[in-house]
Amino acid sequence: MPPNVSQRKISHQGLDISLEIIRARRKSLAIHVFPGERSTEVRVPLKCSWVDVDAFIESRLDWIADALRKLAAQPVESKFKRGQVHAFLGKGYVLEPCFGKSSVMLTPDQLWISCKHPESEAQIERVFLAFLRRESEAIFKERLAGCLANFPEPVSPTGLRVRRMKARWGSCSERGEICLNTLLIQKSPEVIDMVITHELCHLVHFQHDRQFYQLMDRAMPDWREREVALGAEIEPGSTEAEVRQPEQLSFL
Repeated sequence: MPPNVSQRKISHQGLDISLEIIRARRKSLAIHVFPGERSTEVRVPLKCSWVDVDAFIESRLDWIADALRKLAAQPVESKFKRGQVHAFLGKGYVLEPCFGKSSVMLTPDQLWISCKHPESEAQIERVFLAFLRRESEAIFKERLAGCLANFPEPVSPTGLRVRRMKARWGSCSERGEICLNTLLIQKSPEVIDMVITHELCHLVHFQHDRQFYQLMDRAMPDWREREVALGAEIEPGSTEAEVRQPEQLSFL
């Protein structure tokens, strides 16, 4: 677990609430409640005391419980059935589950996922996510090298990690380590480069201030168009090329 992330479990109103407390460079405290089995995120400033964090959580427990119940009442959308569309590097592929040893194969238009129980959406999803992680580790390293070669400032990330994140495409730690969301591999190379360049700019300007955006303009003049494209590509599990924002409830 990253050093700036802590986990906590609280029972309230008959619910077992899993909290993930994330310390980051920010001014305010916020709570994000996600559907399904994902933890509720509590985002706090780096130097916020535990007394203040605990008081904030305590004051919002009723709201968290209400939000969890509302999300639990929403229908769960199936995303790993035959015929649904999943993206890889910005292109959509039609899912075709089949029996066999766990593997993934891409043909010009189809995504073939083999597993022992092709009728199990959960198993199909696990095989697919493992494939995305393997591919992202290699491809992100290659894209980072290209972005560094074209970056207008001399920067040196201390490392590159990939992991599945709940609400961010990328992040940059104070130590200079860049972390990219495994699911970003589903986006086009141009969009991937925009996210990487964004994180490289944080190595020079940690805050989203005027200087940060000036550097973004120098490094990638069309980054705004690419940012729009980030939200206009194929939604995983959809049947057509459209994007819906991940459902969540947030308390700022």
